[in-house]
Amino acid sequence: MRRAVGEDGARVRPDPDPVAEDDVLVRPGVEAPPLVVAEHKLVSLDALERPTLEGGRHGTRDAPRARVAARGRGAYGIRLTWLASSTSAGAGADDLRVDPPPSEPHGPGISRRRFLAMMGAMAGAGAFALANTQCAPDVLRRVVQGTRAVAPPQHAVWVWQFSIDGPVAEIAPALAARNLAVVVKTHDGLDWMATYDPVPGAVAGAREAGILARVFEDYGVPFHAWAVVKGIDPVREAAMAADVLDAGAHSLTLDLEAHEGFWAGTSDDALRFGEELRRRNPYGRVDVAIDPRPWQMLAAPLGEFATFCDGIRPQLYWDIYDTPDNANGYAYLGFPPGPAGITPEFLVDTTRRLLAPFDRWVVPLALGTARDAAWARFAHEAWAQGMPALNVWRYGTAGRALLDYLGANPPGAEPAGEPG
Repeated sequence: MRRAVGEDGARVRPDPDPVAEDDVLVRPGVEAPPLVVAEHKLVSLDALERPTLEGGRHGTRDAPRARVAARGRGAYGIRLTWLASSTSAGAGADDLRVDPPPSEPHGPGISRRRFLAMMGAMAGAGAFALANTQCAPDVLRRVVQGTRAVAPPQHAVWVWQFSIDGPVAEIAPALAARNLAVVVKTHDGLDWMATYDPVPGAVAGAREAGILARVFEDYGVPFHAWAVVKGIDPVREAAMAADVLDAGAHSLTLDLEAHEGFWAGTSDDALRFGEELRRRNPYGRVDVAIDPRPWQMLAAPLGEFATFCDGIRPQLYWDIYDTPDNANGYAYLGFPPGPAGITPEFLVDTTRRLLAPFDRWVVPLALGTARDAAWARFAHEAWAQGMPALNVWRYGTAGRALLDYLGANPPGAEPAGEPG
């Protein structure tokens, strides 16, 4: 979470940062031993006691620790209990239990087989709902979108806040010189971004979104938008989303995450949002951005969003996800990272396999702060896996070398070299 500061020095309302501190175990100043999974269950979050959550986030090397993958009203999360390796000195069986123990979980246990079945059911929910329609809406949208005069696929750079990433007058010409598109945040839940970012260019409504779109387009930069979707008032949020598309955005990406400050609705809220959005704008390009770790995918209503979205933009943040906890989580669910850990190649391949049942375009999003060599490996693997267009989070953290690299390696051709 970050806070923007107004011109008078006063703090304005906080805006969630999609790449704030990762939800992993924090062990300041302590090198943790290897970890193994002791327990893995899908449970109601109401069943988790606060001491368990606190102990999980701040456990030290020799302390038992449990963590939950998601939080939110009425949500379900995955309880992962990590135990120190049997090779750790002084670690005994009694020492490795949660104290106090969590209450008895309400809900089924989850195995690898059940996880895969749940993923398949989530992806198939939309197909079942549309089984009796003459033509599935997503197929019809692709046909209509394909008849429109649209720009060829381009790499795109995301903008969070102009007060942090830079002014429009800097961003637009920099992207134009490299033939890159822009993805600008227009709203967060029910709040337009000017609420958090009181500077010129920040979107205060649909009218301002249209003006901003024309400014970027005049530079030759395709304008796309993104927003955090929360499900607080699905009908109003859908109306805002449709207004942004109608204002001139080539696409709108909905940031759907189960973390605190993001999605707070139900599965029904997700469907209501989609129905209202497609009632107002049947054929606009709408994507959904997700945390691709499988336990996070289960915690968000991705299956419901897939029924009305055209593409999925997974956040492939290997520098953040490459921890023993995440590696064990992937391995337990049947996707072992291997000796190198959670690498760009691992994330691209695993995410492609996880998202394949949804049959949607996949546009991967990576951190602008990632090392140059790793970025080149990521770009090549994405190209090899059929994901030629790449997104960067975000302009304010992406160096000139990375922007030059993307400009020199447009979608389609095999990427060559590396940034810098």
